Amino acid sequence: MARTYYRGPDAVVTSDRFVWLAQPECTFALRELHRAGVVRAAPSASAGVRAVVAASLVAAVAAVGVAVAVRATWMWAVAGAVVVVAAGVGWGGWRRRAHRWEIHASYRGADVVVYASADERVFHQVARALGRSIESQSAR
Repeated sequence: MARTYYRGPDAVVTSDRFVWLAQPECTFALRELHRAGVVRAAPSASAGVRAVVAASLVAAVAAVGVAVAVRATWMWAVAGAVVVVAAGVGWGGWRRRAHRWEIHASYRGADVVVYASADERVFHQVARALGRSIESQSAR
């Protein structure tokens, strides 16, 4: 009977297999999994961050357009303020992008991503469970 090292909402690690409960689900036989390692992948912006940055850019362009059309000196000050706020929102959204942690390995001769998560705590729980499971395989 297989021993369970981790069971969570997105992964199951047993003494003989690793199951990533993603869409689609991926199952890896541990005896065929080699050179597993942790990688901190480059962050990617979420759809919400991209939407806020896009809206800020549109507001900045609109404010400059109104300032040009109205030809009022005070409107340039307003346009400048909107551009500064839009830049701040864009920079803040860019910096808040979540890093994604991944486990890479060789499986049946191909390099694969065995598991990935932006939740660092859960990711490390899964990675530790996989490490314990692999160690128990080699002890047999």
